[in-house]
Amino acid sequence: MGCDIHMVVERRSKGTWARVKPPEGFLDPSYRDLVEREPENEYWLNAAKRSWYSGRNYVLFGVLADVRNGVGFAGIDTGNAVTPISLPRGFPDDMSEGARALLGDNRYDDDGDDSLDDIWLGDHSFSWLTLDELLAYDWDHGALRRGVVSLEDFEARVNEHGQSLPLRADSHPYDHWSGAISGRGISTISALEALSLAQNGGIVAKDDERLHVRDEWVIPLRKQVSDFIDEVMPELEKLAPNPSDVRIVFGFDS
Repeated sequence: MGCDIHMVVERRSKGTWARVKPPEGFLDPSYRDLVEREPENEYWLNAAKRSWYSGRNYVLFGVLADVRNGVGFAGIDTGNAVTPISLPRGFPDDMSEGARALLGDNRYDDDGDDSLDDIWLGDHSFSWLTLDELLAYDWDHGALRRGVVSLEDFEARVNEHGQSLPLRADSHPYDHWSGAISGRGISTISALEALSLAQNGGIVAKDDERLHVRDEWVIPLRKQVSDFIDEVMPELEKLAPNPSDVRIVFGFDS
């Protein structure tokens, strides 16, 4: 089962926090593909306008609150655990009324219908972080990724990037990979085994065997969460001269 983040932004003025909605023209980067693919669909456009960030990026979740940190679908170890800024802190005691209105049953009218046409704040791992905490984090630190790829894709990776294990790169070497794979005729070997076989007569699959390779690669966090860093954080920096007066408040659902 997947996990999603739900986030609002608050700004402090004269000691009081207030919710700040996204500026005119800003679109949640998580919805952009949907908006471009279905420009006539007002639901996606409205969702993109009212949300700061809702992408399903487990690397970012690990940084923000140790959520799904190195763990993917069905509990599969993805190998990309990171150092979190903080464990979940719960909601701030001085949380704004605008944000509190998004909690739990507050979003629903007496008949149980969603009456606010707004986001909500999830149902677990609630937390908050100030902008100065986000800016101080080492986003250039490399995080390990681990995945299973086809033999053909692994060979293409080696031809383009070399035999380094794990591969260190500025972007993902694969367009597609999975945490694990199973099925009739499928077998997996490690990247080290694949390289060794290639150097000693080549890799020969058995009849009806679909061979896959378990590979690892290291990419800077900044590249793995680029939509949040390059699009959301610059907008947060515009909200106040002191980054300690801006914070994100968020929760998750799964």
